[in-house]
Amino acid sequence: MLSPAALKEMYDNCFVARKWVEMYYHTDSGFVNDSVMIQVQIFVDIFRSGKVKGDSLIAFTLGPTIHELLPVCEIFKEITVSVLTDDGCEELKKWVANDPGAIDWSSAVKMFCEHEGNGEKWMEKQEALRRAIKHILPSDLTKSNPFAPRCLQPVDCLYSVFSLGCLYLDKPAFLSALGNLSLLLKTEGYLLLVIVLDTTYFMVGKFKFPMLCTDEECVNEALCKTGYAIEKQVVIPRIQESLFDVTDFTSVMMVLARKVRNIQ
Repeated sequence: MLSPAALKEMYDNCFVARKWVEMYYHTDSGFVNDSVMIQVQIFVDIFRSGKVKGDSLIAFTLGPTIHELLPVCEIFKEITVSVLTDDGCEELKKWVANDPGAIDWSSAVKMFCEHEGNGEKWMEKQEALRRAIKHILPSDLTKSNPFAPRCLQPVDCLYSVFSLGCLYLDKPAFLSALGNLSLLLKTEGYLLLVIVLDTTYFMVGKFKFPMLCTDEECVNEALCKTGYAIEKQVVIPRIQESLFDVTDFTSVMMVLARKVRNIQ
C-alpha cells in the first residue's frame, strides 16, 4: 500500500485538474445530476437551519470545484480553500481572479441559483464567492499543522470534500489525518465531511488512483475517536450509469459533525 507521501507525489505528477473536471463535473454528467446537486441541497438545508455559522471556513477539496462553496459564500466572511494538488490550486486561483483561461463554472452557478429561485442573480452569486475566497493554500494532513510553516487560527467550520479518501488508504492514516484536521477547528465548530463509500479507485485520463475503501460504520467510528459528535448523516446511493468504467464507488456519505473535544 502506498504511503500518503507517495500518493501525494502521484497526484502531483499525474492528476490533471482540468481533465478531472471534464470527466466528472461537466453539465450533463450523471455524477453532477445524481450526486453533486443533492450534496449541494443538503449543504443549503444545513446552513438555512442556522446551526452552522461563524466568520471563517476552511475547505479541503480534491479538485478546483466551487459547488460546495456556493451555499456558504454569503455566510462566512473568510474562506480558505486547500486543493489537493498544486495544479488544482492554480486552476482555482485563475477562476477567483476571473482569468480568461480559467475553468468555466458559470453553468454550475446558474444551476445553483435556478434551483434556489434566483436564476437571474447568478453573476452576483459568482462574484460573491470570488470575494469570499481569501486564501488558496497547499496543505499536508500528515502534519499536526497541515499549513506549516503558516499558522492558521482555528475556524468555525471545516469542509472536507473527497480529499481525505485519496491520500490516507488505511484506518490508522485516516484517523491521523482526521485528528490533524480537527486541530484547525474551534471546539463546538462543525465539520462537513463528504466521502465516497465502498470504493477502490477512480480514473483521470489513463491514470488510476487508489482510494480508501470504507463504510458508514468505519467513518462514524473515526469521527467519534477524533472528538466529534455526529449530528446529521446522509448516504446518497449511486444511481448514474455513465461513470461505471472510471470509478467503482457505491454511494456518497455526507456527515455534519460537531467538535466536542480536543484529542491532542
